Amino acid sequence: MVIQSWHKHFQGLLNTDVQKDVIWIAMEVMEKGRLGDLEKVFFIAWGMWYRTNQQIFEHKTIQPNMAIDKTLSIATEYKEVRDVRHPRKTQCSCALKLNVDGAIFEDQEKVGVAMLLRNDRGLVLFSASKMENGVIIDPMEVELLAILRGLQLCIRMGILELVIESDSLMLVEELNNTSESRLARGNLVHEVKKLIKRIPRYSVQHKGRMANEAAHNLARYAKHLEDLIVW
Repeated sequence: MVIQSWHKHFQGLLNTDVQKDVIWIAMEVMEKGRLGDLEKVFFIAWGMWYRTNQQIFEHKTIQPNMAIDKTLSIATEYKEVRDVRHPRKTQCSCALKLNVDGAIFEDQEKVGVAMLLRNDRGLVLFSASKMENGVIIDPMEVELLAILRGLQLCIRMGILELVIESDSLMLVEELNNTSESRLARGNLVHEVKKLIKRIPRYSVQHKGRMANEAAHNLARYAKHLEDLIVW
């Protein structure tokens, strides 16, 4: 599974199924890759190191793809903070922004999802929190469910332009992938993509966890709910 995770991020560059060390992978990427790929190699290597330490010292099992997603999200968040210090001039957009997040409550065998819709000035148009029954242990599946619930609310409003923001980089890449999903959660990916296409103009973008804090807190609040509440 670790080898598959490396191949997913460097398709066509790593032509072996034999596990190699990081230096070998870095050399292959330097020879065949693009600008920025080498930085990605060492971010992923750090994620794998963190995963191993969690297994050894904390007795926690983290799937390779989730470790990589966390690491690349942190890297993206750093770049976003750096760009805030050196902002670029951008054109005004009238698109609404939907932030989502999910939380797993293992003690209740339930999950919570949250949705937050803002306009281009940052004004909150609605916020929602919902408890979902059923055991879901995959954080990416919970995030997908949050996007699905958010889209269900947005479509009723007749929104013409929407930006969906998630702090899961792997999920953003999956939703922007035009090919058929091969993931175990492929049916849910298909449902989300089908709903998104009902919005005339849309995009799915990655946002760091700091920028998604409000949605995160709303998802945790769902622990005290029985169903859906909208503000």
